[in-house]
Amino acid sequence: MKTQAVWPARGFIRFSFLIAAASIVGSHPVAARDDWQLWLEQKWSVKLAKSLTLVGKTEERFQSDMSDFYSQIASVGFSWKAQPWLKLEPAYYYQWTERAGRDTNENRVYLNVTPGSSWGRFRFEDRNRIEFRHINRVDDWRYRNKPKLSVGLGRGWYEVSPYVADEVFYGARAGEWNRNRVYLGVEKPLTKALDTEVYYMIESNKTGRDWNEFHILGLSLSVKF
Repeated sequence: MKTQAVWPARGFIRFSFLIAAASIVGSHPVAARDDWQLWLEQKWSVKLAKSLTLVGKTEERFQSDMSDFYSQIASVGFSWKAQPWLKLEPAYYYQWTERAGRDTNENRVYLNVTPGSSWGRFRFEDRNRIEFRHINRVDDWRYRNKPKLSVGLGRGWYEVSPYVADEVFYGARAGEWNRNRVYLGVEKPLTKALDTEVYYMIESNKTGRDWNEFHILGLSLSVKF
């Protein structure tokens, strides 16, 4: 089997999956909100050089069983393939949210450090994100880790890439791991310049000693210029 872009620290791959598994099967109590949300994402990218791409996105989110528009997101940044096995992605991110009649405005800058490796049709990535957040004049830092495993299937029009992923969040102000997202999705190229993605996600948020759970259906469309 052919191996591509081998990431030197393979042992950390196993460690990342252990962390993801622990977060999924952890023994914390869950108080399910049973709210279904819809997240609609539009992405674009412009290739500036062989290893450098300008990227951006907008996103709309709906809560209360997908009936109530409550959040708008916009971001822009760069994706640099520093090594065949490593991507670095600095970006700016803005999010407006309205809940219970209260507006939240967040400005965020972050850096993604994403090592990855491929084995045949399988692809593993381990995205590490450091965020500085300015939320309604309050500053915070956050770390996010998202290991993702995908497999390429089919050819031509039938080409798809199903994947599983898990993302854990550590908030500096909270001083604890307070959010977890589990993903099951599929990515599909429609044309050379157009891709789409559909996923189902369970998001768990810690509030005090309890965990609230949300079900999220995500739809994404990506355009390459």
